[in-house]
Amino acid sequence: MSLFDTISSLLGKSDDQTASVPEALVAALGDHAGGLGGLVEKFESAGLGDTIASWVGTGANQSVEPQALHNVLGSDLVQQIAAKTGLPVEQLLPQIAEHLPQLVDHLTPNGEVPPQGNLLDAGLAFLQNRMR
Repeated sequence: MSLFDTISSLLGKSDDQTASVPEALVAALGDHAGGLGGLVEKFESAGLGDTIASWVGTGANQSVEPQALHNVLGSDLVQQIAAKTGLPVEQLLPQIAEHLPQLVDHLTPNGEVPPQGNLLDAGLAFLQNRMR
């Protein structure tokens, strides 16, 4: 069972229901090689280290352009998220640009990337808070 399947079952979704963008992002980060730390490395390699550092840190979150996100995440991961949400990529990317900074900020409340094992718990807490 994939992380997405686990999250869906915990949220009471059936297999044929699409995921929200935050749900798909939590699943993608959990399934992504390196998790949140790997994502930070990808941003740094793409010259966007300051941007993701603002999300991890305790200050204001810098915005990111949707196309820059597409370049950092890669087409394969973006297509996977699009498939989970049922959204076309051109509609999905602006939503990722909106939700990913909030997600990373929530996953790093002390300004530090948590160990990989805590990522699922933190992601589920983020989703539960958004549903209230």
